[in-house]
Amino acid sequence: MAKKGRLSKLPWLKRALVGAIQWICRLFPIQRNKIVFANFIGKGMGGSPKYIAEELLREGLDYDLVWLTEDRNATFTEGIRPVKMYSVKGRYELATAAVIVNNVKHKLPFKKRFRQYYIQTWHGDFALKFIEKEVEDKLNPGYVAESKADSRETDLILSGSRQFSNIVRQSFWYDGEIFECGVPCNDPFFTSSEGSRKAIQSKFGIPDGTHIALYAPTFRDGEEKDFELPDFEAVVSRLRTLDGHPWVLLVRFHPLDQGQLAKVTFSDHVLNGSKYPDPQDITKASDLLITDYSSIMYDFALQRKPVVLFAPDVDHYQATRGLRQIFWEVPFPLAQAKEALPAALAQAFDPSFSSRLEVFLKERVCSYDDGHASERVAARIKEVISLGEKQP
Repeated sequence: MAKKGRLSKLPWLKRALVGAIQWICRLFPIQRNKIVFANFIGKGMGGSPKYIAEELLREGLDYDLVWLTEDRNATFTEGIRPVKMYSVKGRYELATAAVIVNNVKHKLPFKKRFRQYYIQTWHGDFALKFIEKEVEDKLNPGYVAESKADSRETDLILSGSRQFSNIVRQSFWYDGEIFECGVPCNDPFFTSSEGSRKAIQSKFGIPDGTHIALYAPTFRDGEEKDFELPDFEAVVSRLRTLDGHPWVLLVRFHPLDQGQLAKVTFSDHVLNGSKYPDPQDITKASDLLITDYSSIMYDFALQRKPVVLFAPDVDHYQATRGLRQIFWEVPFPLAQAKEALPAALAQAFDPSFSSRLEVFLKERVCSYDDGHASERVAARIKEVISLGEKQP
């Protein structure tokens, strides 16, 4: 085992050096055409920052686009400069950027300067579970401090619905501007799914004309980790009976719940989709979703696709984790036992589903998503940069 470096034994010295580096970086002038992006504390291109960056590239603007990452295997669209997030260069890029775009409230390694503009996109607009200030007593105190600091530095938080705007005001320790523009990473749900469908069919050998169901439960931890699964063979059989088409079912567990795979018997029509790298391809290619408390249900709702909720542990989950009232108002049939799942699947094919979903999206959620959120955010960034260039 390699010996730990001297700095790891002297945390006070490490903090002093990092502080000195960040202070030196702040001596350099802000570059008005530089925009820095970050995704989940150092991951590669993803989330709403990805779609904002790609929109800026599509518009052919003369901007220096920097992506902060700790993932050596990440790939980036041409025109984006990857930089190691916690390196000296990463701190320099942050200190000299005109605009910073981030999607989590863990503190980035910088202190915002005057005339820098910080956009917080967040990463879960359809919040079914309680978050941030609502569960402050259950969160790590270090995270709470970071989240509050992030809110103090934020100039703009994006919102895809009136429902989420209300949550921001209640829970984010934030009283700045909320940009009700839609969610950039939801934009692809308003475009053709043909490319995604072909990619999934090719990867899993799914014949043309076969419909695709997706089972994608939320992550659980602690005692809740060993949760009950549906009878997948029975699900496929029931779907075939309901609409007369051949069906396959893709099973996709959360990255932190991969132990559940050992409980699944895979076959020609029950397929393992957990390792497929692009969840959006699977979401767009699938015709029906079975989930429990995951916000992926909203991705399907925006695409006007049927959703069935299979949640045998809903009472326990409500008591331990908590669910917002909106969970009980979604227009998706809920099965709380395996025996109830066939009837819930039948309800998903009810002709009234579409009209009930529209009412839910427009009147209960008040969704702003229409496929053009990235364009609106890009326009705001152009406005901010243009204004900054005019100031002395």
